[in-house]
Amino acid sequence: MVWAFHPASAEGHALRAQIRQGEGAVEVVCAYEAGLPASAEVRLVSPADPTRYREILQTDEEGTARFRPDAQGLWRLVADDGLGHRAELEFEVGEGGTVRVVGGPVPGGGTLWTLVALAGVALVWLGWHWWGRRRALG
Repeated sequence: MVWAFHPASAEGHALRAQIRQGEGAVEVVCAYEAGLPASAEVRLVSPADPTRYREILQTDEEGTARFRPDAQGLWRLVADDGLGHRAELEFEVGEGGTVRVVGGPVPGGGTLWTLVALAGVALVWLGWHWWGRRRALG
C-alpha cells in the first residue's frame, strides 16, 4: 500500500491549461501534468458578459482549442476533462489582441498539497495502528 504515496502516482492526474497567442486567435492548450494532451471542454467567460459562458470549445487530439476574442478585458476559462480534473485561468486581452495571463493556479501547488495531505493521513493511520498494537500486547 505504500506505493500509493509515491509522487509519480499523483503527477499524471493534474490538468493544466496554458494560453498561447496564435495568429489572430488565442490558443488554449490542455495537458495532464505528465505532458499528455488532454481531451477537455473549455468554457470561456467574456468581459462583455461575465454572468454566462460566451463559448464552449472542445480540444483537438493535441489538447488545443482556438478562439478569437471579441472584447478587451479580463476573460476567464474553465477546462474540464469530464473525469474530475479541472483547470481555471484568468487572462487579459488588450489592444491589438495581446494576451496576458493574470490569474491561475500555482504550478505544482495542487500536487504538493495532495501529497502533504496523503502523508498526514498515512502518519495518523500508522500512529493509530501502532497505538492499537501496543495496547493489545500490553
